[in-house]
Amino acid sequence: MNRLNRHGAILILVLWAIGFLSVLALQMGMNIRQKMTLVQRLEERRQLHYIANAGIQKAIVLLRQNVKVNENATAGGKVALGDHKQHFAHIPVGKGFAEVSYAGFDERSSEDIKKFGVVDEESKLNVNKAKPTELKILLQYAFAMGDEAADQLAKSIVDWRDHGDSELSGFYSGAYYGNLKDPYTIKNADYEVLDELLLVYGISKNRYQELLKYFTIYGSGRVDVNTASAPVLLAVGFSEELTKKILAARRGLDGQDGTMDDYIFQQIYDFGSELGAFVDLTREDLDQIDQINFAGKIGTTSQFYSIKSTGYLLNKPQKKVISCVFNVKDDKMEYYREE
Repeated sequence: MNRLNRHGAILILVLWAIGFLSVLALQMGMNIRQKMTLVQRLEERRQLHYIANAGIQKAIVLLRQNVKVNENATAGGKVALGDHKQHFAHIPVGKGFAEVSYAGFDERSSEDIKKFGVVDEESKLNVNKAKPTELKILLQYAFAMGDEAADQLAKSIVDWRDHGDSELSGFYSGAYYGNLKDPYTIKNADYEVLDELLLVYGISKNRYQELLKYFTIYGSGRVDVNTASAPVLLAVGFSEELTKKILAARRGLDGQDGTMDDYIFQQIYDFGSELGAFVDLTREDLDQIDQINFAGKIGTTSQFYSIKSTGYLLNKPQKKVISCVFNVKDDKMEYYREE
C-alpha cells in the first residue's frame, strides 16, 4: 500500500471514529437530559406534596384553635372554617401555594360555586344511620327526584349495608350483583368509605359526585343544625316551613351562611327557646322540634371535618390534591387520600 492509500485509510478510520463518538455523545446527552427531566419531575412532585400538605396542616391548626377557644361553634369560627378566602384561597408555601376549597352551593343563583375552607361532615346525612324514608326525602328535595325513583334509590342504599332481603319489589340484590359482567357480593355491613356508593344499584358516577355533598359516614348520626343544608334538615323530619325559620335565624340579617352576623345555636336541649328568640314558632313547631330532638337526630357541635387541599407550583401546570377527614375531638386523621 502506497503512502497516499495509507493516509486515506487513516482518514476514513478517523472520520468513522469521530462519527461513532459523536453518536455516542449524542446518545449520552439524550440519556442525561431524560434523567435530568425525570429528576426535575420527581422534585416537582415532591414539592407539590409538601405544598398541598401545608394546606391540610393549616386547616387542622385552625380547627384545633377553634376547639380550644370554645367547645361549641362561634360565628367567627364558622366564617374562618366555612368559607373564607383570606385563610384558604392562596396559602404561600415555598415556590408555590396551596388552596383549601370545596364545592359549595349558592342558593341565590342555584349554582355550584367554589368555597374556601373545610366541610363539616356532620352537616350531612349519615348513610350508615339514616332510614330509607330519610334518604328518600333528601333525594327528592336535593335532586327533584320523583317519588318512585327516590324510593328505589333510597332502598338500594340501605340494602347495601343491611342484612336480609331487599325491600325493592322484584329486585334480588344478591342475584343482581353476582351476575354483573364483573360480579361482586353485596356488603351487608356499614359503609367504610363513601366510594362504596359507586357499587350500589342505581348510582352512576355523576350521581355519586352529587351525593357527596349530602352524605357522610362520620359521626353519631346527629345532624348539626348550625351547618346542615335545607335538604338535610328536611330529611331528619323538619317541615318546609320550620326549615325556612331555622335557616333564617341561623343566617342573620344578611341572609347568608358563613358571615359574621350568623347565629350559632349553642345547646341542643334549648334549641326551641333559642330559635324562638328570632322567629315566631307555633305549638306544632315546638312539638316537632321536641320529637326530632328526642329521637337524637340533631346536635349543635361537630367532631369531623373534611379537608381538600390543592398544591400548585408557580408558573407550572401540575397540581397535587390531598383529601382527608380530621377528627377534631380526638385529634386524629380518620381518612387520607392523595390524588
